[in-house]
Amino acid sequence: MLLHGFTGTPHGMRQLGEYLAGQGYTVHGPRLFGHATQEGDLVRARFHDWMASAEDGYYLLRPNTEHLFVLGLSMGGALALLLAAR
Repeated sequence: MLLHGFTGTPHGMRQLGEYLAGQGYTVHGPRLFGHATQEGDLVRARFHDWMASAEDGYYLLRPNTEHLFVLGLSMGGALALLLAAR
């Protein structure tokens, strides 16, 4: 799973995702809450909303994979660490 940063979108992680998919990995890049939607959505978003987006991605992938790796850029990296700690 690839998590984008605060100012990013899943599109920013696409090149890495395509590379990993080409290597045989199942890849998912969830859109964090408030990103790439209506203007103003990001202003209303809170950290728990972004964490919920990461958890949703985890629960989507978990039943279909033996090992789950989570990578993140910037804020996505912080979310990845918190998700791994759980």
